[in-house]
Amino acid sequence: MAVRPDLAVQDTEPDMVAVADSYDGYDAKAAQQLREDQCVAIEALRMGGPNLYALGQSSLVLPPDQLHVKLKRDMFDDKTPLHAARNADSALTDQWIDKIQKQGYAWSSAAGLDSYPNAPRDPGKIFEKTGLGPWLD
Repeated sequence: MAVRPDLAVQDTEPDMVAVADSYDGYDAKAAQQLREDQCVAIEALRMGGPNLYALGQSSLVLPPDQLHVKLKRDMFDDKTPLHAARNADSALTDQWIDKIQKQGYAWSSAAGLDSYPNAPRDPGKIFEKTGLGPWLD
């Protein structure tokens, strides 16, 4: 390959720096905290009930400082919005499980089906036996 010497650039290397450090004020700890908070919000969207879903959805559009306050993860402080949403979803789940169990009891008494093959001994265990328990949690 032939190159004209006057067009060739001599002894130059591109200045390369990490993208994360490309502007003043980069804080690795703050960036990590933001990623963790975003992961919590996305997990709430993906796995949470209606209250956690709403919390996650409303939190993702907030600035990092407000996002961190809203999704504060403190096991000993049950007054945080994250705990409140989880407790509300848990109460809703308990209501649904109670309603479904009562409907199951009503159905078995109306149909006269007190037993069936491989029935669990505890009527509350039917959801675990059929695999529906995790869907109610």
